[in-house]
Amino acid sequence: MAIINLLGIAQGLFTAVALCTVKAGNRQANYLLAALLVSFAIGIAGATLGASGYYMEFPHLIRVGDPVVLLIGPLFLFYARSLTRNKLTRKDLLHFVPFAGYVLYLIPFFLQPAAQKVAFVQQMQESTSPGILFIILLRSVILLVYTYFTYRLLNHYNKQLKEQFSNVERLNLDWLNQVAKLLLVVIACSFLMYALILTGHLSFLVSNYLTSLLLTSVIYTVGVLGIRQARVFVMPASVEKNVVTHSVPVVPEEVRPVARYENSTLSEEKSQKYLQKLLKGMQQDKLYLNPDLSLQLLADTLDIPAHYLSQVINEQLGQNFYDFINSHRVEEVKARLLDPAYSHFTILAIAFDSGFNSKSAFNLAFKNQTGQTPSQFRVQVKK
Repeated sequence: MAIINLLGIAQGLFTAVALCTVKAGNRQANYLLAALLVSFAIGIAGATLGASGYYMEFPHLIRVGDPVVLLIGPLFLFYARSLTRNKLTRKDLLHFVPFAGYVLYLIPFFLQPAAQKVAFVQQMQESTSPGILFIILLRSVILLVYTYFTYRLLNHYNKQLKEQFSNVERLNLDWLNQVAKLLLVVIACSFLMYALILTGHLSFLVSNYLTSLLLTSVIYTVGVLGIRQARVFVMPASVEKNVVTHSVPVVPEEVRPVARYENSTLSEEKSQKYLQKLLKGMQQDKLYLNPDLSLQLLADTLDIPAHYLSQVINEQLGQNFYDFINSHRVEEVKARLLDPAYSHFTILAIAFDSGFNSKSAFNLAFKNQTGQTPSQFRVQVKK
């Protein structure tokens, strides 16, 4: 387990260095992710040092990594905010107060001689101090709060994207949502381990190893997602520009729908007029065939203010922009699958020609709308 943890530390540090050397894309986000990975690596190193017995060789490193755990939550939130273009301010430095406070609290310990530090670790392994456990539990609670708010921010951001764009695969942050979910699992496991320690069913030594392995899994997850999705590390300029103009504030989800259009000046007459113009653009002009279609581009094409167009789609049709456009694309695919002239085309070719630019997004939209996979639909058509 120590070897696996050491490999995780190496992976985190290597990825952090790589991120700091990338000059393209969102450099602030890259630096924040690098700092987050270094924090994970230090946390893993501290736990592994104590669990493997190497603290005897380097006693003055004991508890050096403890405060760093308090950096993980704020850095994770700041990284998500930097990707969603919620600007960081000087007030955000207050998020580091718990870290600074914990460092001050540990200064007397850091000034102790090596023998006392070694004795502290040995005492922890034999009989856990309730005070130390409380501090460790408090760190997990703080991390839980930050992870929860980060998860909410990411969900709000991804929903907002669907109000603006018809293809969101290059813009959404689903990969980061997966990391947030994994962190929540890690925190849940931590709480379970604390309960087992208090009841005497788990030693502090074993919990150190398990915690290190869980944090290592987070580093490996980020690495794998980085390989699968290059934009995790380098966001294309065109995508970055779109995200800049559509930042998402942290607003409680239950509040937004109620207050969204209460101050709108759109009359019922104009709403119906815009609706007819919109439906004509879809049915006759087939504007949905443009894979790069966005709310703003559609609004410019139809000569309708973008905020009014969004309101019409939401209120009159009960859909967001993403679902509205892709429902027309699915109907286009179905029509072409029924047309013998397209029998020699692959399903994916038809999907891309109908405005989709992602196989996964197409399959999901088709299944949600028809209850069948595209292949099942084509087989049924042939029968």
